[in-house]
Amino acid sequence: MPAPSTQMVIDSLALTLTYTTVPYANHSLLAELVWTLPGIQTVETRLDASPTSTVGNEPAIGLTLFFEPQHQGSIEKNLLALLTDHTLTGVTVGEVRPITHDDWANAWKQFWQPTRIGQRFVVTPSWEQPEAVLKQDLVITLDPGQAFGTGTHATTTLMLEQLEQLASEQDFSQINLLDVGCGSGILTIAAAKLGCQDIAGLDIDTESMEAADKNAAANGVGHCITATTTPLAERCLTPMDGILMNIHWPVLAPLIPECALRLKPGGWLLISGLIQKSVAPCTQCLEANGFTVESQHQHEDWYCLKAIYSPI
Repeated sequence: MPAPSTQMVIDSLALTLTYTTVPYANHSLLAELVWTLPGIQTVETRLDASPTSTVGNEPAIGLTLFFEPQHQGSIEKNLLALLTDHTLTGVTVGEVRPITHDDWANAWKQFWQPTRIGQRFVVTPSWEQPEAVLKQDLVITLDPGQAFGTGTHATTTLMLEQLEQLASEQDFSQINLLDVGCGSGILTIAAAKLGCQDIAGLDIDTESMEAADKNAAANGVGHCITATTTPLAERCLTPMDGILMNIHWPVLAPLIPECALRLKPGGWLLISGLIQKSVAPCTQCLEANGFTVESQHQHEDWYCLKAIYSPI
């Protein structure tokens, strides 16, 4: 890799994987597995619809892994071991390339357009003006920067749809919510738009906290949301009515007992970021910690669970 210019400030490195011979339905498995690699900051999924990059009639899938420069050696080593251990042949590993702050923050702008989700949500980038907005619509304007959460990923879509359903079943103005791994703040903003006035957002990434704060203010709901980088295990045991977690299973698993400590009896936990093989162990973990899984929802290859805290 050529030496970067001395004027270039490298925030991260990026490594792209493309797989055209791996069964299309398994792409979410690899997407989940790479999150287990120590040092990963975020993972971007893309479709390559070019005629030479298809499996049957399905487009090829690509993943771009973002990580801090000091983790390059371990990421490359552990990635090869992961592919071998899970017999994921046909994966092309690209060259590592440097990513500057501006590269990453502006990458979304090439592809992201206003998106309608559920019955009322319209999620739009701050640099676009959504069309055909209806009177009852709830418009969420975002500039995610380096933070995860634009509404275009299936896991975020599931969470928004289920939040809307929950708001139809209870008065959101009377409850308090916690979003663990809030990223851009899209879910906290959505909850505020649905009437919730007491929301806490947690994320260990400072870039995400900055984005979440700015997005909340831009949507006129900053007064409803408190964002912090304090880890869940160190957060005070304030009883919550509901908790949101859109996080991949390997990261999610140890957080479930912490959620049980922070939910009121009868409170709900909404989880996404699960692939099919993770649903059963997640359900078992929930039940072992006093939860009852009330419903399961699927979008593309991803799953969302709604669980009620019902300790004996």
